[in-house]
Formats: sequence, structure tokens, C-alpha cells
Amino acid sequence: MFRAVVALALLVTAVVVALDGREQLEPRGATLRVWNNPQWDGAPVRQATVRHLDFGEDFAPNRFTLAPQTSARLEGWLYAPRGGAYDFAVSSQSATWLRIDGKTVLAHRRDRSETRVTTRLAKGYHLLRIDVQHRSGESRLQVKWRLPSGYMKLTALPPVFVRPATIDAAGEAEPPTRGPLPLAQRVAPALLVGLALVVLFAPWVARRLTKLRDAGSRRRFGLGILVFAGALGVRLVDLNGAGETSDEWAYSGAGRIYVSNIAHGYWESAYWHTNEEHPPIGKYLYGLVSHLSGTDSYSPLRATAAGLGALTVLLVWRLGVRYMGGRAALFAAVVLALLPAFVAHGKVAALDAPSAFLATLSAFLFIRSFDFAGRLDQAAARNGYLLGAAFVASLAFSTKFSNVLVFFFMVFVIIADQWDRIRRRGIIEVPLAVYALPILPFVVLVAFWPWLWVDPFAQLVKTLTHWDYPVSEWFLGDYRRPPLYYYFVYLVATTPALLLAPFAVFLYFTFRRRDRFHVIVLIWFATPFLWSVSSLKQDGVRYVYNVFPAFALAIGAGLDALLAWRPPARPRIAGAVVAAGVAAYTGWQSWLVHPYYLNYYNELFGGTRGVFMASRFEVGWWGEGLDRAISWMNTNAPKGATWDCQGVVTHTFDGLRKDLVNRPSDPEYVVQSYLTPSELERQNYEPVFRVDAAGAPIVVIWKRLSGPPTIDTAPRPGEGPDTSGRRPAELPKRNPIDDTAAPE
Repeated sequence: MFRAVVALALLVTAVVVALDGREQLEPRGATLRVWNNPQWDGAPVRQATVRHLDFGEDFAPNRFTLAPQTSARLEGWLYAPRGGAYDFAVSSQSATWLRIDGKTVLAHRRDRSETRVTTRLAKGYHLLRIDVQHRSGESRLQVKWRLPSGYMKLTALPPVFVRPATIDAAGEAEPPTRGPLPLAQRVAPALLVGLALVVLFAPWVARRLTKLRDAGSRRRFGLGILVFAGALGVRLVDLNGAGETSDEWAYSGAGRIYVSNIAHGYWESAYWHTNEEHPPIGKYLYGLVSHLSGTDSYSPLRATAAGLGALTVLLVWRLGVRYMGGRAALFAAVVLALLPAFVAHGKVAALDAPSAFLATLSAFLFIRSFDFAGRLDQAAARNGYLLGAAFVASLAFSTKFSNVLVFFFMVFVIIADQWDRIRRRGIIEVPLAVYALPILPFVVLVAFWPWLWVDPFAQLVKTLTHWDYPVSEWFLGDYRRPPLYYYFVYLVATTPALLLAPFAVFLYFTFRRRDRFHVIVLIWFATPFLWSVSSLKQDGVRYVYNVFPAFALAIGAGLDALLAWRPPARPRIAGAVVAAGVAAYTGWQSWLVHPYYLNYYNELFGGTRGVFMASRFEVGWWGEGLDRAISWMNTNAPKGATWDCQGVVTHTFDGLRKDLVNRPSDPEYVVQSYLTPSELERQNYEPVFRVDAAGAPIVVIWKRLSGPPTIDTAPRPGEGPDTSGRRPAELPKRNPIDDTAAPE
């Protein structure tokens, strides 16, 4: 009881510190002034700071309205999170002017439903002014924007991007003055929550520490630290080497907006529209890390992803130690730490690393629950593990919708474990906690995502239907819709070939001996491939990324079975030699394509270059290497040179020198990514810079030759993307919504 009281006190203190920090943040919204005439003449009759730019009689966040023959002015400082082209839209029944830095960028007439405009903004603060002239009728205003990138929607402008303007005596707006909170104040609430958890679970922590008195426990603890440190070290090497990948901007930016919304108390569903295609838990993590680090750099976010990847390796090693033995566990950990595809998606600020970690932790807790099966005196312990597994799986589902398959895995394992009873007696014994499986994930999703707080069913349908679109890409030499066996072939192609042999050995012994844990691993491995029946198949192994922990355990078990087939004279030495050999081989295969691990393909398919030349699979599909192309342009392109980007990602080009001019028609330089062999030549252009991944070009910069340019932009039949970098309109590759970051 005393521990609970102390833990509660610490949690209350954390809340108080967080609320105090919130009070020190600059307010969000705009300064509103209202005149009792339509010409902004004389002294305003009202002046106030409002939290919302949008208003209207039936507009939930701000029910403010204007009387007939009046005018209003909203002023503030708009923060642009990155440079580039911004779209703005205004919907109003009043004449409205949108001005940025003193320039009118949009003039809206009252007889129009919506007016749109595109303007370029540099990163940083810009003076925002919205003038509203209301003559008669309904008074309503809605302001939307679309941030830089080729695949975003217009969304309600989140007020966290706008700071109210302080109006001086001359009627001019003064810039923001407050800086970010001190690091100690940002970190303090999290530290207090962590301390509360330590106090609450002190007996469990004490028992774990007591076990370290045993020499074997100390060895395992030390080895676990080495496993984690090794896996983390591999991921931290050249952390930013691949450059900005396609979706990092979407997830990290949305996370910053979500966390800013929470910090400033913006719970309205309209402001949680950013990147609503994906659930929020992983984005919360990146947003929190970004705010705590005080920077919008990708480095701390990628390091966070790398840490989660290393923790996933540690969980796999721990499972292996408990159920397969130390040698098999070591093999599995080495494989998972170095697999190119697992490293590739696990060191970028995307949803894959938090998704895989949560799914693996859920599987860990679920498998541990079987240690208490059949023991009435341990029913509470088993239900506790099952509830923990279900809750963590719900968090995984609230990170990535494909993690619904984690619950399928649990059901399949329970059925397989009781198959003999089901076949003989037609009944199945289900622990009480299992009844939470159907409803818990949706309860957690709605509870943690304000986007669903208004009309949750309709909003969720809107989110899920985003993924119902056709996809075509290069697969085994043809540009086509991915077939049912797409993911399995990709797994084989992106796994170092020699590792496939011990996996085959694992399958052989599992079907022959039917060891309980091996059967569970096999079900764990097979379940992600159920995603193959969905209409959305793309991005290689990305949507079956959760297969890798089970895959590594299977390979570790296979290697262990090969050693046990003819036991060596010195098993420990033999195990260490095999582990070193596996590490050397897998690490070498990864190094061949470093730092562009997303483009790894094994020897059976001709390596990355062979895959590219035969168009067997995609190469350079996520924007890798564009950072190096931008750096080359900044160093070598003459002042005022014209350029165009023809590839998957365009929003990264805000990093180009400001004197370089974007001109899609006959530019002097063309930066091209996502190439095919037929695009290695371009009429009237010569290649001046190229980024390779294991011999395959993933980015090329072309320089126009002297003379009239005649660029052939027509795609050849069946050869995929044309020189504009866009795929056939009827078969889009992907349709993600890219979003942005918000200041603290």
C-alpha cells in the first residue's frame, strides 16, 4: 500500500510539472481584432487572443461569428517547418485576404466556396494576416494548408503552427520571444513517471537483482548486454548514410503535431487529420523524442528506431535462451542483428521499428504465458501474461494496422496447442484473458487517437479505405500487380542465400518432431504472410516485417540442429566459431550494399546489380541517396542553374541552394531516382553524378548538353516509370500522406 501511495504521489508530481511547463509555452492561435465597419476603420471594438483560426456558428472549436457590415483581422506568426511550396485554401462566406510577410497570397471572393493558392516559403517564422470583410449572411472561416511534398492533402491548419502576434503602439506585430523549455524541465515528467514505475514494481525489480547473485545469471545478463550493444552498434554505424527516405517526413512530422496538440490542449478531431492513414502510437514516440531533443533533425529519431531494433534482437535472444538453449539463441541474435532487410527498415524514422518491437514483445509475453498452462495455482499469472500480451499487441495495432495479425497468431497458437483435445473431445479451454482479444485493440486505438473521437466508425472507415488502391511494380522481370506469393519471394530474395539452408533444416525437424516451441515459431513465422491476401502488396518485405524475429529464431534453431546432428568434441568452441562465421557472412552481405540496405538482394538473384539489370525487383524506391545528389548540386551547379527532380521523393529538395531554379521544362540539370535499365541514357544529357548501391544506380544527375534539348519523356510499353518519375496513372505505386513537424 505504501508503494502505491508513493507511486501515485510521483505521478501527480509529474502531472504538475508537465502542466507548469505547459504554462511556460508560448500561446498558440492568433490575435483577433474586430471593427464595427467593413473597412477596418478607426479603433477596433474587440481585441483578443483566440486559440483557433477557424470560426463559425456551428464550428465546434470556435463559435465566434461576425455581425453584418463588420470586419476582422487575425494576425500571428506562422511557422513553416521546412522550405518549399505550400498550398493554402480559404473557405468563407465573407471576402477574405490571406497575407504572408506583407504580401497578399490569396484573395477570396464571398461568392466562391473555396479559393486555393500555392506559394513558396522558407523554413521559419512568417508574419500571417487574415483580413475578413463581412457584409451579410452567415459568418464562417476555414483555413487549410498543404505542406511541401508531392503526396499530401489539404488539411485544417493546426493552430500549433501559429503564435499570436503582439501588436505594438504603431499597430505592428512583434515576433515571438520565448524560447523552448529547458531540457531538464522537458525530461522531468518522464523521469518521474519512470521512478513511479520502479517504486510500484520494486519487489519484482528486487527479485531480478537478487538472481544476479548466481554466476550463471550474471553471465546471461552480461551476454544480454553484449547482444543489445552489438545490435545497437550495427544500426548506429553511418546512421544517416542513406539520407532522408520517403515516409520519414510524414511520420516524424505528424508525431510532432500530435505531441504539440497534446501539450497545448488541442483535442479537436480536425487538428488530428495529419497522416490519419496510420494509427498514432509510433508517431507519438517520434514526436516525444523530437520535442525532448529540441530539434527536428532525424538523427535522434533514427537512433530511437535503432534502439527499438536492438531491443527486438534482445527479446529474440531471451526467447531463444529460455526455450531453445544458449547456442541457438546466440545464432538467432547474430542473424537478426545483421540481416540487411531488418537493419534497413529498423534504422529509419518510420513505423517499422516500433511496430516490430511491440509485436515481438507481445509474442514474448504470450509465449511466456504457456509456462503456466495447466496449473490452477498459476492461473492468475497466466492471465496476467495474456492480458499484458493483448495490451501490447493493441499498442502494436495502434502503430500499424497490419499488426492485427498478432492476434491471429495468438489464436492459431492456442488452437494448435490444444489440437488433440479439440479433435478428440471437440472442446477448447480458453483462459479468461483471451476474451479481451476481440475488443481491446479497438478500445486502445480510439482511446489514444483523438482523430476518432468524433464519429469514430466513419473516421476509421475513412482511414482504412485509404489502403484500397491498386499497385503495380517490378517483380521477377515484369511490371505488374504483385501476385499472392509476392512477400515470400521477396523474403527469399532479400535474405543472404546461405541462411536459407538452416531455415530449411528447421522446417524439416519441426514437421518431424513437432517440438512445442518450434511449432509456435513456425506459426509466428507464417502468420504475417496472411497479409498476402490483401489488395495492398508493395514495398518488398515492409508489410511482413514482423516475420523477421521468428525467421531468425528458425535459422538459429536450424544451425543448432546441424551442430547437434554430429556433436563436436568441443561444443562451446564450435558454437562460437559458427556464430562468428554467421556474423562474418551476414555482415559482409550487408556491407556490400552499405548504407543502402533497402536495396539488398542475394546471390541467387544476381545481387543488387543483377536484379536491377534484369528488372527483377525494385531498386532505389524510397528516395535513398538523394541527399548526396543535393549536396553535389549545391557544390557544383553554377549560380542560377535550372533543375528538376524526377523520382519518388521531391520534398527533400528544399535543401538545394536558394539561387537554383526549379524548372520542369528543359532544365540544365535533372536529378533522377528510381531508375530502370532503359533510363541509363538520356538524349541531349550526360550523366555527371551517380549514386550506386552494390553496383546498381539509385540516383543519377544529368547535365544538359549544348544545343536544343529534345528530351524523350514517353515511356516504353511495359517499362514502368517514364522520365518524369511518375508511374502509370492507372496503377499508382503508393498514395501516402506526407505531413510535417510543428515547433514546441
